[in-house]
Amino acid sequence: MLNPKNNRLDYGSILSPPSNYEIDFSIGTTYSIDLDALVGASISIGLSQENDSDLKSIIYKFPEDIQENYKKASVFSEFNYVLRIIYNLIVSDNKNEKAIKEFGSIDFEEVSNIDIDDIMNSLGVYNHYLRNFLNKSKELMQKEDIDDLKDLIKSREVWLKGANRAKTSHPGEFDENLWFAGERLDYRFTNAKNIIRDIYESEKNESGD
Repeated sequence: MLNPKNNRLDYGSILSPPSNYEIDFSIGTTYSIDLDALVGASISIGLSQENDSDLKSIIYKFPEDIQENYKKASVFSEFNYVLRIIYNLIVSDNKNEKAIKEFGSIDFEEVSNIDIDDIMNSLGVYNHYLRNFLNKSKELMQKEDIDDLKDLIKSREVWLKGANRAKTSHPGEFDENLWFAGERLDYRFTNAKNIIRDIYESEKNESGD
């Protein structure tokens, strides 16, 4: 029997059109379904740049718990993506063109309008060090204090990996066109839980706790 936790298809990806194409109609079939699978495809497609405004205009039609999860996943994704943009600026010594472009479009006031503790509680993540890092990042984003935010990101990676392994300790030593640390988080809030738990587990391993 298939394991529903492992044997899953990403309908959001399957039903999304190829690059430079638009989709008018699509069908996905399944022998079993849950709320996440039911709205996953529309949320995934809706989180794309081209369709985000369309989904936001109809999200109120979904059940309240789905609306709340969508909101949390969306704002948390953007918040973490900003950290990844700045991380790539550090590693590339401010030469990564994608990071430079993405940085120029950041609305720090909007991105930092996030309740970190509420999201962490929803995810069931109680890592004190991770919470402190995210809350301090939020505070620096609100102040638009980019220099201190860069220092915070660098010090955190050094704490986790050590100076030799931390990429932020060796700016400019990597291909400036490469993108490190991933893109936006996956649209599913359940996947966000797994991502944060993976971060937590990696921290325990790196710190030797």
